[in-house]
Amino acid sequence: MFFNSPDALFQIGLSQQISALRSRLDQSAIEMVTERKSDTLAAVRGDNDLVLRSQAVIDTAQAKIARLNVLEGRYRTAGLALETIRELTGETARAAQSAGDIGTGVEADEFAATEARSALAGILSTLESRFGGRSLFGGTLGSGTVLEDVNTLLTEVTDAVAGMTSASDIEARLANVFAAGGL
Repeated sequence: MFFNSPDALFQIGLSQQISALRSRLDQSAIEMVTERKSDTLAAVRGDNDLVLRSQAVIDTAQAKIARLNVLEGRYRTAGLALETIRELTGETARAAQSAGDIGTGVEADEFAATEARSALAGILSTLESRFGGRSLFGGTLGSGTVLEDVNTLLTEVTDAVAGMTSASDIEARLANVFAAGGL
């Protein structure tokens, strides 16, 4: 005959409760570490639409984050290029000023011209900066180029001002050269 004492029944029930509590504690620990519910349907009280809507919002946000990361990289690269251009311009101005301070002479003029030509080449090269295969400063869709090289620019400017004697005529010609569609 099989006899069950009240203490034995109590021990069996207590053992089952302890086992269930351990299982729930393990599940909660896993959910806390992974930040994922093991039963998502129970977590949203059976409203599966909430899960689907949340996932759609997350997917949309991730796509926007990816686009913003590309824009951030593009703007950072453009900012570095413009900073380089600013530095080149400042160095050229200082070189021209120091050449003027040295005195007027052929060597000072040649030095200033060489420095200006070198800086202009650096500026034009920097304006050809690309990010993700697209030009940052060339064309509306980033498919163009700014200029071929410094020699092309100098030839165009020299040809445009050839024979001009007054500053206003030279200024007007240069405005035409650098106007939209000029070079």
